[in-house]
Amino acid sequence: MQRRTLHPLLPALALFALGCEAPREPEPPEQPATAEVREARGAAVPGARAVEELHVVWPAEASVDRRVKAALAAEARAAVDAATVPVLVPTRQSLVARAKVISKPAFTAVALQGEGEDAGLTISISATKIVHRHPDIDAVSPRDHVRGGKPAWVLMNEQVWSVTWEEHGVSYVVDLECARPSEDARCASPNAVLALVEDLRLAGGAGLTKGAAR
Repeated sequence: MQRRTLHPLLPALALFALGCEAPREPEPPEQPATAEVREARGAAVPGARAVEELHVVWPAEASVDRRVKAALAAEARAAVDAATVPVLVPTRQSLVARAKVISKPAFTAVALQGEGEDAGLTISISATKIVHRHPDIDAVSPRDHVRGGKPAWVLMNEQVWSVTWEEHGVSYVVDLECARPSEDARCASPNAVLALVEDLRLAGGAGLTKGAAR
């Protein structure tokens, strides 16, 4: 004989139809809170990250490099003007003319594809005012310095050179990648990415303080 089973909700639905309350199942004993629950309750969780919004120190409008900004395409200039962080771009025309700029509430990213003397290079310049702190990890001071003595990390990961530092109160990262890294001398050492970082100029941003334009 075929055994038939009832859907577990049918008895409760029947009682509801008769105006009765379905019997309550006994609640299971309280289990120790998971890491996610403890974090939601604000408890200290080993390894948890603290999200912090940095205070942007906006430079004067007079410090904008007007020649560099004018070299950007109209769409890129509009994104720069809407940026919530100061936007830095290189001075080289071969890079700036084709720059793509994306501005979001917490960060701005500039994508550059080299041509001419910069052919074979893919560059990204990003700035963010959001940082993630790890309270249980001891801070390590950067070993390098850029742009007038600012502490910086200069690293290579998967044949991409990266430089990270803080300026104008926010965090900047420049990545430089070569199309043929094993054959391109520009990716054989950090010299090219460091030269690029030193070449960056202020293109603008939404919070610039008033001043005479140059």
